[in-house]
Amino acid sequence: MKIEDLAETYVLSFYLEQRHSYFLTKLIGYDGTRFELLATNSDGSPIGFEVGELRFAGNITTRENVPSLGELEGAATTEDGAILEGDFGDIRIRANNITIKKES
Repeated sequence: MKIEDLAETYVLSFYLEQRHSYFLTKLIGYDGTRFELLATNSDGSPIGFEVGELRFAGNITTRENVPSLGELEGAATTEDGAILEGDFGDIRIRANNITIKKES
């Protein structure tokens, strides 16, 4: 799965580990499918993490009334990581290992 395929899903959670060793976000699609995006550096070094705009709101839900942080409107890979944009703002992640998996 490509990161671009996550566009128009809803963000359930963000987690940036204190030492910046990894970034984890959980998402849910319109059909209820859940995904997990994990960003790390293969050598264990800290990832880069930049916030352009940030908005956390507790009043957003998916179409099925699941509480969320808003829609992930766009996601793209960059030469050094990824960019996530949505209702929550925009985040740039600098990491050389980004994996996406479906949760069961």
